[in-house]
Amino acid sequence: MYITDIIVERNLVGSLLSAKVDDFQLKFQFSDEWSLPNKVETVRLASLVCAMFRNEPLILDPKFSVSSVLLKNIHKYKSIFSAWFGYLNNIDVVAQVHDEIEDLPFQNQAICLFSGGVDSLHTFLENLDIVTHALFVGGFD
Repeated sequence: MYITDIIVERNLVGSLLSAKVDDFQLKFQFSDEWSLPNKVETVRLASLVCAMFRNEPLILDPKFSVSSVLLKNIHKYKSIFSAWFGYLNNIDVVAQVHDEIEDLPFQNQAICLFSGGVDSLHTFLENLDIVTHALFVGGFD
Protein backbone atom coordinates (compact mmCIF):
# COMPACT_ATOMS: atom_id res chain seq x y z
CA MET A 1 0.00 0.00 0.00
CA TYR A 2 1.34 3.39 -0.98
CA ILE A 3 0.43 6.52 1.02
CA THR A 4 0.63 9.91 -0.67
CA ASP A 5 -1.15 13.28 -1.00
CA ILE A 6 -1.51 13.91 2.75
CA ILE A 7 -3.42 17.15 3.28
CA VAL A 8 -5.04 18.97 6.21
CA GLU A 9 -7.82 21.39 5.33
CA ARG A 10 -9.79 23.65 7.65
CA ASN A 11 -13.58 23.48 7.40
CA LEU A 12 -16.61 24.62 9.38
CA VAL A 13 -16.28 21.94 12.06
CA GLY A 14 -12.49 21.78 12.46
CA SER A 15 -9.85 20.07 10.34
CA LEU A 16 -10.17 17.42 7.65
CA LEU A 17 -7.16 15.13 7.24
CA SER A 18 -7.08 13.26 3.95
CA ALA A 19 -4.60 11.03 2.17
CA LYS A 20 -4.52 8.76 -0.81
CA VAL A 21 -3.85 5.11 0.12
CA ASP A 22 -3.44 3.25 -3.17
CA ASP A 23 -6.71 4.13 -4.96
CA PHE A 24 -8.65 4.82 -1.75
CA GLN A 25 -9.21 8.31 -0.32
CA LEU A 26 -8.80 8.11 3.48
CA LYS A 27 -10.43 10.93 5.48
CA PHE A 28 -10.59 11.89 9.16
CA GLN A 29 -12.58 14.77 10.60
CA PHE A 30 -11.22 16.41 13.78
CA SER A 31 -12.90 19.08 15.88
CA ASP A 32 -11.02 22.25 16.77
CA GLU A 33 -10.24 20.74 20.17
CA TRP A 34 -7.70 18.38 18.55
CA SER A 35 -4.59 19.65 16.85
CA LEU A 36 -2.83 17.55 14.22
CA PRO A 37 0.85 17.94 15.01
CA ASN A 38 1.89 14.97 12.89
CA LYS A 39 -0.65 14.19 10.22
CA VAL A 40 1.63 11.66 8.52
CA GLU A 41 1.78 9.40 11.57
CA THR A 42 -2.03 9.49 11.91
CA VAL A 43 -2.46 8.23 8.35
CA ARG A 44 0.31 5.66 8.75
CA LEU A 45 -1.32 4.07 11.79
CA ALA A 46 -4.77 4.10 10.20
CA SER A 47 -3.46 2.20 7.15
CA LEU A 48 -1.30 -0.35 8.96
CA VAL A 49 -3.87 -3.04 9.79
CA CYS A 50 -5.31 -2.93 6.28
CA ALA A 51 -1.83 -3.44 4.79
CA MET A 52 -1.20 -6.29 7.23
CA PHE A 53 -4.47 -7.91 6.19
CA ARG A 54 -3.62 -7.54 2.48
CA ASN A 55 -0.05 -8.78 3.13
CA GLU A 56 1.41 -5.75 1.35
CA PRO A 57 4.26 -3.50 2.45
CA LEU A 58 3.18 -0.10 3.72
CA ILE A 59 5.15 2.56 1.86
CA LEU A 60 5.04 6.26 2.66
CA ASP A 61 5.77 8.78 -0.09
CA PRO A 62 9.43 9.84 0.45
CA LYS A 63 8.50 13.53 0.72
CA PHE A 64 6.92 12.73 4.10
CA SER A 65 8.63 11.26 7.17
CA VAL A 66 7.75 9.66 10.50
CA SER A 67 9.45 9.75 13.88
CA SER A 68 11.99 7.08 14.74
CA VAL A 69 9.99 6.37 17.92
CA LEU A 70 6.84 5.60 15.92
CA LEU A 71 8.71 3.36 13.49
CA LYS A 72 10.26 1.39 16.37
CA ASN A 73 6.88 0.97 18.08
CA ILE A 74 5.15 -0.01 14.82
CA HIS A 75 7.42 -3.06 14.67
CA LYS A 76 6.26 -4.08 18.16
CA TYR A 77 2.63 -3.46 17.21
CA LYS A 78 2.93 -5.57 14.05
CA SER A 79 4.49 -8.47 15.94
CA ILE A 80 1.79 -8.46 18.61
CA PHE A 81 -1.14 -8.12 16.22
CA SER A 82 0.14 -10.75 13.78
CA ALA A 83 0.55 -13.16 16.74
CA TRP A 84 -2.98 -12.42 18.04
CA PHE A 85 -4.66 -12.49 14.65
CA GLY A 86 -3.16 -15.13 12.36
CA TYR A 87 -4.67 -13.50 9.27
CA LEU A 88 -2.61 -10.31 9.85
CA ASN A 89 0.85 -10.53 8.35
CA ASN A 90 4.03 -8.98 9.76
CA ILE A 91 4.70 -6.74 6.74
CA ASP A 92 7.49 -4.30 5.85
CA VAL A 93 6.97 -0.64 6.68
CA VAL A 94 8.96 1.75 4.50
CA ALA A 95 9.32 5.43 5.43
CA GLN A 96 11.80 8.25 5.68
CA VAL A 97 12.66 8.80 9.36
CA HIS A 98 13.21 12.05 11.23
CA ASP A 99 14.72 12.13 14.69
CA GLU A 100 13.75 15.59 15.84
CA ILE A 101 11.41 15.79 18.79
CA GLU A 102 8.51 18.06 17.98
CA ASP A 103 6.78 20.19 20.56
CA LEU A 104 3.67 18.07 20.64
CA PRO A 105 0.62 19.02 22.68
CA PHE A 106 0.40 15.48 24.11
CA GLN A 107 4.11 14.89 24.68
CA ASN A 108 4.90 12.82 27.79
CA GLN A 109 1.36 11.46 27.87
CA ALA A 110 0.13 7.95 27.10
CA ILE A 111 -3.35 6.70 26.31
CA CYS A 112 -4.69 3.22 26.94
CA LEU A 113 -7.54 2.02 24.73
CA PHE A 114 -9.89 0.32 27.16
CA SER A 115 -12.66 -2.02 26.01
CA GLY A 116 -13.56 -3.30 29.47
CA GLY A 117 -12.18 -6.75 28.64
CA VAL A 118 -9.49 -8.72 30.41
CA ASP A 119 -6.69 -7.76 27.97
CA SER A 120 -7.28 -4.01 28.17
CA LEU A 121 -7.66 -4.17 31.95
CA HIS A 122 -4.34 -6.03 32.18
CA THR A 123 -2.64 -3.47 29.91
CA PHE A 124 -4.05 -0.60 31.96
CA LEU A 125 -3.03 -2.07 35.32
CA GLU A 126 0.45 -3.05 34.13
CA ASN A 127 1.11 0.49 32.87
CA LEU A 128 -0.40 2.66 35.60
CA ASP A 129 2.92 4.45 36.00
CA ILE A 130 2.85 5.79 32.42
CA VAL A 131 -0.84 5.91 31.40
CA THR A 132 -2.24 9.43 31.69
CA HIS A 133 -5.51 8.84 29.79
CA ALA A 134 -7.85 5.93 29.17
CA LEU A 135 -10.16 5.87 26.15
CA PHE A 136 -13.16 3.57 26.43
CA VAL A 137 -13.82 1.81 23.12
CA GLY A 138 -17.24 0.17 23.33
CA GLY A 139 -17.85 -3.06 21.40
CA PHE A 140 -14.26 -3.49 20.26
CA ASP A 141 -13.69 -6.93 21.75
